Amino acid sequence: MYYAVFEQETLAHIFWVAVSTEENRILPNTFIKIDKDEILGYEEGKKIVLFYWTGREHPFEFFENVVIES
Repeated sequence: MYYAVFEQETLAHIFWVAVSTEENRILPNTFIKIDKDEILGYEEGKKIVLFYWTGREHPFEFFENVVIES
């Protein structure tokens, strides 16, 4: 599985493309901890959007996302 994380308001101002690389890969039966400094546009109290996809097929067909209150 692959992921990308952004502050919700920042998404209105950027154009991003899903990229499946080792940097944003999560292996089966593992977890990662994302430091707030790694989240583009992060500010305390803002909403965070986590996108994730399988990477096995074209990611746009298998996108999911979760909105997180920070």
